[in-house]
Amino acid sequence: MTTMNLPSDVGAAIFELQSTMTRLPLPATANWPDGVFDTEVFRQDGVSISLFAPRNRDYQSAHDQDEAYVIVQGQGTLRCNGTGQAFRPGDVLHVPAGQAHRFEGDLGELVAWVVFWEPGSAQANKSVVEQFVEAWKSGDVDAALAFTDPECLYSMTTGAAPGLEFTGRDEVRDGFALGIENEPGTAAVFEEPVAAGDRVLMEWRVVRLDDNSLVARGVDLFTLRDGLILIKDAHRKVHSG
Repeated sequence: MTTMNLPSDVGAAIFELQSTMTRLPLPATANWPDGVFDTEVFRQDGVSISLFAPRNRDYQSAHDQDEAYVIVQGQGTLRCNGTGQAFRPGDVLHVPAGQAHRFEGDLGELVAWVVFWEPGSAQANKSVVEQFVEAWKSGDVDAALAFTDPECLYSMTTGAAPGLEFTGRDEVRDGFALGIENEPGTAAVFEEPVAAGDRVLMEWRVVRLDDNSLVARGVDLFTLRDGLILIKDAHRKVHSG
């Protein structure tokens, strides 16, 4: 499998159909005894693109990702969870994550680009944390709580080692009320979050308002589930008393 990961400063890329078709089929597997008729051409930040051109029979099963098929040529039926949907060239077919699906009919001419993306992609999770931080900076506990999973765990940097922990939204609301307040004469400064899959890391520091001197620095480790914060785990290094 050949995968292209683009540098962040590249604005566009072209994946040429005919040259990609020459890669197929890949060697047969137990699941694809006639040869594997899909090849990935791109993967970045939870999104991937493949070319799919099955011959004779479609052996695929459900995927953990959402996917969209862009039909280049061929026609037939896409059966998804027992329901058939006819398609023709130019159609775009969306299959949600976890849905059993298969192409049926004369597949000798079927060619489709397939776009896969994570239901909770890194970019989407980063956006959730950014919105959470804006609510946190404004001191709005309920607005911040709206971005949390009902089973959220909040681990603070204060209290007896290793720090106070709050579980479930009712407890987490109390924890947020404690953590959201800055010490008198100080302010919190937040860096841009960094996301990878369902994990987001965000560095922060606390500075004195009078001279901008560093009081503490730290990092919050977020774990997200279905677009909501499941874990907020805070770590802190104190620089002055």
